Amino acid sequence: FPYAVEHNLVGLEQSLEKLVNDLVSGGEKLRVMSICGMGGLGKTTLAKQIFHHRTVRRHFDRFAWVYVSQEFRRRHVW
Repeated sequence: FPYAVEHNLVGLEQSLEKLVNDLVSGGEKLRVMSICGMGGLGKTTLAKQIFHHRTVRRHFDRFAWVYVSQEFRRRHVW
């Protein structure tokens, strides 16, 4: 799922750079980031861009993609 990356972002460039910088600015600590909002705003597109961003890939050794639907059970996520 996170392998399909869109290359023509419109209106998400500033958010992308801010979130990438926030994510990698804390050294080697484990980081978790949540992106919330109404459907259709580009949350998944933004998350994919962050996940595959060159700066993020160079900074961290391991990566995980977790999909959480609106109706979920915590025990299935953790």
